[in-house]
Amino acid sequence: MAWHARSHSFKFPLLTMALRLPTMRQACRSGVMGAGVAGEWVQLRYGSGGSGPLALYRDLVQRDELESGNFAQERAVEALEKLHHEMKQAEEARWWQPMVGWYRPPAKLGMYMHGTVGTGKTFLMDLFYNQVPVRRKRRVHFHSFMLDVHKRLHKHGRVPNAVQVVALQLFEQSRLLCLDEVEVTDIADALMLKRLFEVLWPMGIVVVATSNSTPDQLYQDGLNRHLFVPFIRQLKEYCSVYSLNSVDGNDYRRRHAWSGHLYHCSLEDNIDNVMNQIVLKLTGGAEMTPQPIMGSMGRLFHILASKDVARASFSYLCKSAFGAADYIAIAENFTVLLLDRIPSLADPSCENEARRFINLIDILYETNTILICSAAVPPDSLFSDLSQMDEPAKEYIVDAIEDTGIRIVGEGGSSGRSTLMIGNMEWSATGRQGASLADLAGASFTRKAAPRCVSRLLEMQSSLYVARARSVHIKSQLEQLALANIENRCQN
Repeated sequence: MAWHARSHSFKFPLLTMALRLPTMRQACRSGVMGAGVAGEWVQLRYGSGGSGPLALYRDLVQRDELESGNFAQERAVEALEKLHHEMKQAEEARWWQPMVGWYRPPAKLGMYMHGTVGTGKTFLMDLFYNQVPVRRKRRVHFHSFMLDVHKRLHKHGRVPNAVQVVALQLFEQSRLLCLDEVEVTDIADALMLKRLFEVLWPMGIVVVATSNSTPDQLYQDGLNRHLFVPFIRQLKEYCSVYSLNSVDGNDYRRRHAWSGHLYHCSLEDNIDNVMNQIVLKLTGGAEMTPQPIMGSMGRLFHILASKDVARASFSYLCKSAFGAADYIAIAENFTVLLLDRIPSLADPSCENEARRFINLIDILYETNTILICSAAVPPDSLFSDLSQMDEPAKEYIVDAIEDTGIRIVGEGGSSGRSTLMIGNMEWSATGRQGASLADLAGASFTRKAAPRCVSRLLEMQSSLYVARARSVHIKSQLEQLALANIENRCQN
């Protein structure tokens, strides 16, 4: 067997398990832990814990639901099949050898899949995650994962070696960690990841991750990147790297995309009336009133809402100091978000707003929240000139920051009441300096993330996406909106 027994065993496994249960339940309730659109589809179609990912993948190809001849995907699925087999063996051995604890995987058992938008990274990860028979596993978007880490650090901020304490907690709750859309954009997250996985990987955690960036591109041009480079070396040591870029470069999300009644491309005077009519249909005429929302990092804010439908302007959600924790709270509380007057984000001066908008779309997409919006330009034109943005100014590297002294103090930050301190520098609860989302790696992140945002916006208009709305009532209302839109087109 390729797995090796750990040297330190749990002498009282049943007692240990009983003590862990409250912590495990609490972890499952915290944050947005959903498996995304692809994962939900796989689970509904095939269930979980049965055949390996390779058999399911080949079945989908045979049914013409996936294109054949995608050798990059096939190579990755074969590796996931091997990982599925190894983890299944380890899980089975755990029951007849309860005293040996966990098993330490050999090097490169984990996987890191990267590629351009719409190449199937998340789909393949979810195909694997829903079938692998591991009891302690976690599938989470990178936003939610880092916010969870910050919350845990805030709780243990006064404990010596708080990062190590958090790492041990994470390992106790998850032997398999699937991270979607890994993208490191600031020094706080960079150092946090390095510290966490210096503990987690040697303990035996298995990581399957997806990203638009290769390992060597993570945190590219970031503040004091040399402090993060050891994490990249460890990533390559513990995870095999697979590129899912295909020869044709197709974005497979676009095959199911269509627009009309969800994305209104106009900022004329009557567009607000169009959005008002949509609200009336979705809420049955109920008045929208400001409702208080508590973000997962403790921030209180208000949003207009009625039942499970919320409405806000782009200016409110993306020009103000909102962060991922706030967007997660919106997605958890509402099935539909109406977003008014999205401007063109092509101007480099809009980088802060563009970055917040990208984070918002990532979270809405991950939680299958319906987005109805009005915008100045079509999705493909939202970020049209961002490729011309200047590279970050490397001469502003702050050499005073060292890989020491990570701690939580006081209140503050754009997304919560905790402030992360690295040395003598203050960062927000999401790792960004002060209340701003801008940092030296921000422009690079936005350039890379913009195509993914456009791709997801297009898929979020598809009938396949809408069919998975979390509310049966909302699905019925959206179907009626679609029919009304088709009738109007025919009449015109």
